[in-house]
Amino acid sequence: MVLVSLIGCKDTTVTQVVDNSVVVKVSGVQPDAFMDCIESISLLPLERCDIFDEVVDPGIAVSDSCIFIVDHALQSHVCPMLGFSQDGSLRFAKRLKGRGPGEVLEVSNYYVKDNRLCIFDGASMKINQYDSNGQYIGKISAYKIMKCVDMLFPIDSAHYMGFYTSDPESKEPFVEIYNNKFNCLSGFLDLPDAVISLTGKPNTYSYRGKTKFVIPFLYGIYSTDDSCRVSLDYSLQFDKMFNDSDLKELERKEGYMDRFIYECTSPNARHFYAFAETDRYLTFRFSQDNDTRVALYDKIKQETYALDLVLNNDLKHDVFAHMRVLASNQDNIYAYILYDALKSCVEQSRNSGQYIQLIKDFDSYSKRYNLETDDYVYIKVKMK
Repeated sequence: MVLVSLIGCKDTTVTQVVDNSVVVKVSGVQPDAFMDCIESISLLPLERCDIFDEVVDPGIAVSDSCIFIVDHALQSHVCPMLGFSQDGSLRFAKRLKGRGPGEVLEVSNYYVKDNRLCIFDGASMKINQYDSNGQYIGKISAYKIMKCVDMLFPIDSAHYMGFYTSDPESKEPFVEIYNNKFNCLSGFLDLPDAVISLTGKPNTYSYRGKTKFVIPFLYGIYSTDDSCRVSLDYSLQFDKMFNDSDLKELERKEGYMDRFIYECTSPNARHFYAFAETDRYLTFRFSQDNDTRVALYDKIKQETYALDLVLNNDLKHDVFAHMRVLASNQDNIYAYILYDALKSCVEQSRNSGQYIQLIKDFDSYSKRYNLETDDYVYIKVKMK
């Protein structure tokens, strides 16, 4: 890890990250192990409507009683927001647009807290809260944060965590902790300018009430603990990794495009996304040697499996190649997949035990809504 060499002092005091990490070694490809880790793949039979079909870049947040879908795309500055009961029946569907009560200008991030859907609008510096019926409850104003915070998540009832990634020239820490009045208490991770300029918004996911995040080049998964410190939870190790000399070379590149080309042409592990965690497994996607792979780490066996995402190379694994992970909880991974791709998976996997429930529901659901090639279908992958 290069963490220690990147910590330093800038305008805000930067606090040391606590290293509680588990080493996750990712090496080679072991595709056959994937299906052995899955109990079932089932359809989320979400009731469709006009607003449902307007969603372009969906995100899912799951509470005890509701499945929320929020669109990141904001086409024509409109945010579709929908809620469903656990059986898939539609509870509400609405379009958010503007500055008024309950409206949004920008979906910076969203999360569920106390069974409420919360959307952070970075343009207005407020957190809108909605109940499980989509009714606007109120807002939490974060205007006291005198900078463009890209994402804002709760740690507990009295603290928040913000990610500041907009301007590497500002010399601010990457992560800051705020009290509930949004006064900054501490900062973490003083990253090189080149890293910040390529990072953008961090990859984040939620697991057991904690927000976890990933920073390119550092190969670590971080979270906040109960003491409002940033902890390193997992150290990812690959056959080929960026090191100090790569970071120095990035710093020497004058523009974003030069840095981006250097990163993309590197054989090292990079481009991490689609993170999800259950009680037993951690999964994510990455690139290495010009291949795109999905990794699955078994916490109990302390083994990591990897699968090359080569479409139609092995059809029983195509669901992993096609699906886009959106969220997870203790046992389940939620994702969406294009109808045409899912249809192919179903047709080729009728003898696979993990697909039994999916096959049972798929035909009736597709006929009910007359689904077409590019329609999104949502699925739930239950892990063993």
